[in-house]
Amino acid sequence: MKHTTWITGTLLAASASLANTAAVPGENAKPNIILILNDDIGYGDLACYGNPVADTPNLDRLNQRSISFSNYHASPMCTPTRSALLTGKDPIRTGGDFVCMGRSLTRTDIPMASQFFKTANYRTAIFGKWHLGNNIPFRPQDRGFDEVLTFLGSHIASAPDYWENDYWNPKLLHNGEWKQYRGFCTDIWFDESMKWIESHSDQPFFLYLPLNAAHGPYWSPQDLKKKYEQRGLQGAEAGFYGLIDNVDQNIGRLLRFLNEKQLDQNTILVFTSDNGTAFGDKVFNAGMRGKKRSLYEGGHRVPLFIHWPGNLSESREISEPVQTQDLLPTLLDLADIPLPGAEFDGISFAEQIRPGSTADFPERKLVVQYGNDSKTGGHRKYDGTVIWNQWRLVKNNELYNLETDPGQQTNVIDQYPETARALREHYEAWWDTVSPFKYSRIHIGSPEEPVSTLSSKDWAYGYCDDPGNLRRGTNATGVWHLDVQTAGTYSIKLHRWPPESDLSITAGAPKFIGKYGWFEKGAALPIAGAKINIGGQTLTVPVKPDDQSADFTVELDAGETELATWFLLENGKPRCSAFYAQLKRIQ
Repeated sequence: MKHTTWITGTLLAASASLANTAAVPGENAKPNIILILNDDIGYGDLACYGNPVADTPNLDRLNQRSISFSNYHASPMCTPTRSALLTGKDPIRTGGDFVCMGRSLTRTDIPMASQFFKTANYRTAIFGKWHLGNNIPFRPQDRGFDEVLTFLGSHIASAPDYWENDYWNPKLLHNGEWKQYRGFCTDIWFDESMKWIESHSDQPFFLYLPLNAAHGPYWSPQDLKKKYEQRGLQGAEAGFYGLIDNVDQNIGRLLRFLNEKQLDQNTILVFTSDNGTAFGDKVFNAGMRGKKRSLYEGGHRVPLFIHWPGNLSESREISEPVQTQDLLPTLLDLADIPLPGAEFDGISFAEQIRPGSTADFPERKLVVQYGNDSKTGGHRKYDGTVIWNQWRLVKNNELYNLETDPGQQTNVIDQYPETARALREHYEAWWDTVSPFKYSRIHIGSPEEPVSTLSSKDWAYGYCDDPGNLRRGTNATGVWHLDVQTAGTYSIKLHRWPPESDLSITAGAPKFIGKYGWFEKGAALPIAGAKINIGGQTLTVPVKPDDQSADFTVELDAGETELATWFLLENGKPRCSAFYAQLKRIQ
């Protein structure tokens, strides 16, 4: 299976040939790109696909006026879809194939969409959820985005995010600086996006709008939550649909804005989602089995609309299988951006969707891979689904024919041995090209990030990402994979709580009460000491009850290393790893 990675030299060489492609008014202007990625909204969560309770009139109209895809496949979880979307590569190949545990850091030697479009003289911006790395060199500003407004981690209030952040009036990172914003988070993403578009009309733009809705904790605007409670839903389920309703309203606002600013005809707007439904499967799942995290159809078949009134005016539905990896090469092709030497795992289907085209989609087999760590870290073989026309091979031992069994209830692997063999052979050949997994490494000692704050979200081999695990003080351990940029003397401070919380290592945390949601009290832990291992050195220090950090000073050589940490009980036994660490070169 052929695949190559673009190197920096190729990207720079292409830059010279594309430097004069700035958009000017006229029919030859490059199209603008708006790429909207929803969080946890599945195929069956929209009214246009039959949902009986969802109110999504703007998305329903967008579907009717777009090229839509009824057989489009993402990953079953968010980070791998984001990595595939921005690179055109299989997630497992990029280093960003899981949501945490050191596997959500997309390799820097693989260019991203933002870098491709910036090379073509586009303005680039992200407003919303990044989830592909919080530290250098993985931040969005390191990956070609001119304008950045985001938060840290998988969702607002997750472990790496600003302490006790809320969906209302959140603290957000604007070009690397924390800033307080007013309003509801989804409204803010759209408000700031439209402001940015209005101020950058002199060049074509690539706007990446990855929403954190409808991800938990399902803190919906209350009027919308009550609306769905009146339709018979309760609690988080009503909040989930309230978040989707708010997304729909903002989509309507954006479409009206583009029309009023006369940008609609030359703007390609893509609407899709990162995985199957998180909470809507019990309401309506379009006849599919599975949901978010599942390798069955409901885990990875999601909506995809491509809307470009000026060029793709012929709305229709396409039923051929396509996947996330196809979108970047397709968008580059639609924008007529030549990239000599660039190769992707996905294909461009631009020709197939142009008006009047008779080009067929190529018959091919696709792999959706997702799963937890193997015993040695990284992905596990056979945690995947192979897609071939109507066939689905799940985890190597289940075969389903979606033509006769769309709900994947009957395993027919014994009845169709030749089909199973063909799908297994494809998977084996594919697997040989993506293994073994290699962890990406966070840079420390870089002048662009003098203090590196690490969180348990990026531990390898251990899990602690959501606020529940953090507040309970989960009994887990992990390791950070690092790359020391400059040899020298380093200060390492270990924390139980985020540094900005001002809480001591042993202290509990008070209950957090947000505008319409809360987190329970955080547990106090009987920590008496702390230990680290880094660069071949093992050091231990005592921890006093009022200490906010356990402090170490170490000499580090430049190059790759790992940081392992432990908080110790009075008897010297490990309780857990440090949930946060701050590293700074001091000499």
